[in-house]
Amino acid sequence: MKVARDKANQEHKKRKKTDLLSKTVESEPQWSSSSIKFMAEFYGIEYSEDSVLTCSKNVVAQ
Repeated sequence: MKVARDKANQEHKKRKKTDLLSKTVESEPQWSSSSIKFMAEFYGIEYSEDSVLTCSKNVVAQ
């Protein structure tokens, strides 16, 4: 069990490093539909499979 967890942690660290390198301003978090569904139910938001939920950052030039 511990070995699997350590391996998962290493994978996560590796992925985190590459994510940081490849991030752009328009990058969007990758949410699985099940976690979106859970959040929607948790907050009482109506959610259907065909509704598209995206999270984008608005960059304001100053």
